[in-house]
Amino acid sequence: MVIQWDEPETPNGQVTGYKVYYTMNPQLPMNSWESRMVDNNQLTTISELIPHTIYTIRVQAFTSVGPGPLSGPVLVKTQQGG
Repeated sequence: MVIQWDEPETPNGQVTGYKVYYTMNPQLPMNSWESRMVDNNQLTTISELIPHTIYTIRVQAFTSVGPGPLSGPVLVKTQQGG
């Protein structure tokens, strides 16, 4: 699944990268979600997801100052495998 996002409108410093969080259970605390770091571009591909499953995705920008606020949650349903 390809995930794409926009740069923050008013970043607190220079954006150095992003962290993409994803989970099947959004009730879990954020530190229990799966995550992946992304260099400074606005898309990533996440593989090995379960087909026909709803995932909740949130993105967080990192700057020279530190991590920014999390994006709002986005629900995505994966396609069938193959």
